[in-house]
Amino acid sequence: MSEQQENAAEPAADPVADLEGLSIEAGEFEPTAEAIAPEPEPEPEIPTDQVVLMVIGPLFDVLAPAWNVTAEEKQALSKAYGDLIDKYFPDVQTGPEVGAILVTGMVLAPRIGQPLKNPEPDSEPGREQGGEGPGDGG
Repeated sequence: MSEQQENAAEPAADPVADLEGLSIEAGEFEPTAEAIAPEPEPEPEIPTDQVVLMVIGPLFDVLAPAWNVTAEEKQALSKAYGDLIDKYFPDVQTGPEVGAILVTGMVLAPRIGQPLKNPEPDSEPGREQGGEGPGDGG
């Protein structure tokens, strides 16, 4: 048998026809509920005015306690500056790092200036300063 006769015996493969057949099959495919992946929920974003409030609240309490800035005044300031930040920096997103820093500041700010350890008692109870205690001198 010659080569021409062998090639004639095999059907000619048409790659375009094969692709069209696959696209028809794919168009008939209906995904099941398991096949459809749910969209991931966006992470909750902290409003900018709340971030500003977390910063300025402790600052007023620590740096200017005699000013007696009220919670309403702090809220008004944080809203005004939050809107300003949103206007000029609209794409700024706060991540968990910023939240961790703010919470740390909120915890530490009221404690600035306080000693790290409780003071040790100067003397033992029942013992006088400079006097002789039991077993001293005899």
